[in-house]
Amino acid sequence: MNKIAEKIIPIMNEEELKTLILSAYENESQTLTTSAESNLLKFKEMVNWISEEEKERWWNVKGTYLKNQKLKGFGDQNQMTMILSQMEALSDGLIGIKNALNQN
Repeated sequence: MNKIAEKIIPIMNEEELKTLILSAYENESQTLTTSAESNLLKFKEMVNWISEEEKERWWNVKGTYLKNQKLKGFGDQNQMTMILSQMEALSDGLIGIKNALNQN
């Protein structure tokens, strides 16, 4: 926050301030390497600066995380994990087909 505070000028408008804060968080998230994208999307969601495209991406990131957490307890090489993963992929595919048919 000190780095951001040093760059703030009293004559900045709201849009300039928003750009400054976002660029600072984007730069910081790059150095975190793991979870950089999710951290930035989470921040944008928290301050309500997230676009529709980013909302969709954030929803996908959270969904993937939840799926991985569900399967984590079974271990990586377990046959049950592979079966459940394939069944979930099939289920997601069927939901996608259902959604596509409902749109038409």
